[in-house]
Amino acid sequence: MYWERYKLSWSFVYTIEIERLTNAIKELGEQIYNLEDEQDRICNAIDWIWEDDNTEKKYLETIQATLKEKLSQVKAQLQETTEAYKTSGQRDRTQMREQSENALEKVKKKDEAELQCK
Repeated sequence: MYWERYKLSWSFVYTIEIERLTNAIKELGEQIYNLEDEQDRICNAIDWIWEDDNTEKKYLETIQATLKEKLSQVKAQLQETTEAYKTSGQRDRTQMREQSENALEKVKKKDEAELQCK
């Protein structure tokens, strides 16, 4: 009885963790999409700037470099979150496999004990 509650508790915890990581991955994906879109707009704006307007061009290039850095950081965060998501799922499967093996071992021992009694 205790193990059943324990198993459900771990399953519930892992479900919440997986759901949280899934939402984080979605949010990071949206951030990447928005940053890439902004970067494309700035690239297009840079292409349209006249050669003699270096001040605005340098300003936009600075913004573009900043966006590239932010995009790189968000992609790295997405990678970390994705790895955490994969690890969480693997940990859940390992926990369930161990519990199944323990339960099977208990059943085998019980069957052996019953056979010895007969």
